Amino acid sequence: MRLIGLKQQAGLASGLEADQAKLSLGQTQAQIPALVNSVTQSQHALAILTGKEPGALNTRLAAAKPIPTTGGQLLNNIPANALRQRPDIRAAEYKVTAAGLRVGEAKANLYPSFNLGGSLSLSSLSLTDLLDTGSIARSLAASISAPLFDGGRLKQQVEAKDAAREQAVASYQKAVLGALQDVANSFSTLQSLSERQPLLAQNVALARSAEHLAQLSYDAGTADFQNVLDAQRSVLSAQESQLSAQAEHTQAMISLYKAIGGAW
Repeated sequence: MRLIGLKQQAGLASGLEADQAKLSLGQTQAQIPALVNSVTQSQHALAILTGKEPGALNTRLAAAKPIPTTGGQLLNNIPANALRQRPDIRAAEYKVTAAGLRVGEAKANLYPSFNLGGSLSLSSLSLTDLLDTGSIARSLAASISAPLFDGGRLKQQVEAKDAAREQAVASYQKAVLGALQDVANSFSTLQSLSERQPLLAQNVALARSAEHLAQLSYDAGTADFQNVLDAQRSVLSAQESQLSAQAEHTQAMISLYKAIGGAW
């Protein structure tokens, strides 16, 4: 805007060009408060996430730092049993086990249950009674409970419990498939980003080279400064794409850790 203002004073630019430059500057300045507000809200959210009051981490987060990355090399093959670390998989396993035990309990109720009632007091029996096993037997009342005439109620309970067990198994299968999908999606994202990152780095290098050439042309008086500004915008755009890809890579790694029930 200042350059166009100087050109306008020299009669080399019109008032329309000056107003357009002012409008472009104003639109850019209007974006800054929204960006600052977004950063502030993110800082507050991080503070609340760590159990602190909003603004507690502002000093720590004031300095710009590189995007966190993982150390070491990612294995190509992850043991399937590692998925059992996930809380949802563990919960589904427990539900299947509990449902199976309930089926066994319901089936056990189908069998007769025996019980010996009455009481046996040896102190009230004489020596003759102790030698008389029939007398002891008469002091006990044997009973048997056979579920033969319950109208099929116990069998229906078995069927209901078995259906609940099948439902628990289906829920377990769904949880496992969902976990596999999470792992596959994370691997797919990581593979895509691994292919993109070299290209994005190349784009940044090319944009910087173009900016350097534009600056040389402007210094030599063979090109307008607008070319330099356009080249600088291209560099910033290429850098933003590269940083976004790095952030996506870190987020994909976190998603992979979560998918296998691990800790970040």
